[in-house]
Amino acid sequence: MLNVSIAPLEVQKPSQPLLSQPINLTEVFPNSSRLFVGFSAATGTATSYQYILSWSFCTNGGSLQTLNISRLPEVPQPRSEHKNYSQLITILLGFIATMGLGVLIGVYLFKKCKYAEVTEEWEKEFGAHRFSYESLYKATKGFNKDGFLGKGGFGEVYRGTLLLSREIAVKRMFHNDDQGVKQFVSEVVSMRCLKHRNLVPLLGYCRRKHELLLVSEYMPNGSLDEHLFDDEKLVLSWPQRLVILKGIASALCYLHTGADQVVLHRDIKASNILLDGEFNGRLGILEWLGFMTMESMHAQQEPLEL
Repeated sequence: MLNVSIAPLEVQKPSQPLLSQPINLTEVFPNSSRLFVGFSAATGTATSYQYILSWSFCTNGGSLQTLNISRLPEVPQPRSEHKNYSQLITILLGFIATMGLGVLIGVYLFKKCKYAEVTEEWEKEFGAHRFSYESLYKATKGFNKDGFLGKGGFGEVYRGTLLLSREIAVKRMFHNDDQGVKQFVSEVVSMRCLKHRNLVPLLGYCRRKHELLLVSEYMPNGSLDEHLFDDEKLVLSWPQRLVILKGIASALCYLHTGADQVVLHRDIKASNILLDGEFNGRLGILEWLGFMTMESMHAQQEPLEL
């Protein structure tokens, strides 16, 4: 019996079928025939869902299995496009968040390796006089050649700008012997106690792997030898030269008699005399420290005591 009933999904099955027709399929399909059983449906241009919850079929002439309507599964609800979009957005946001976290971790590890420093227990007492390598790296724009001031026997000097537009000079030295580093740092901190208007103020230091970095104030007019021997530089007048000589003499007098302990410079020359913005002579401690300390490291000589 072929029964056709039509009703909305929320309404119970109609008691009377819309179409009822007895069909003897054994006459249509003999027992020896191969049968293919399937279902098809069409809705034209409309979109709809068709579900077959249960079916029974028999070809040997026996009785069909009785269908228990009460035990049929529930009709699955169609998936809304809104939920699909929500799931897609959730997955996409999760992927973006994971990638972003990975990038942040990568940047953190890169910066940690890039700005890694060497800090030992004995350096804690000098912590207030130590610059971070990151701050000096950024101040000199990665030790850019545009800020290169010169190269001496023991390192290179770069111009830099700290926060609040404070200009500095950074002397970058390399070494292979760590034995003299502690004494070097002690001397740097001791030199910060030297206060005189004709001494270049030494601000602090930094240590990274096999690098030693000394930080002092930047002298905008360069060194005295540039103005004496470089034709492209401004020629100093005799009064200016006299002021410079008096300033250096005053600085030496302070080192020999005015400081807490006698200090001998040992490397006074035109290239170690720097000129500030008003062409006052300043004796460079930074250059002398590099000479004294690196000589001690390589030759194993005792450096000059303060």
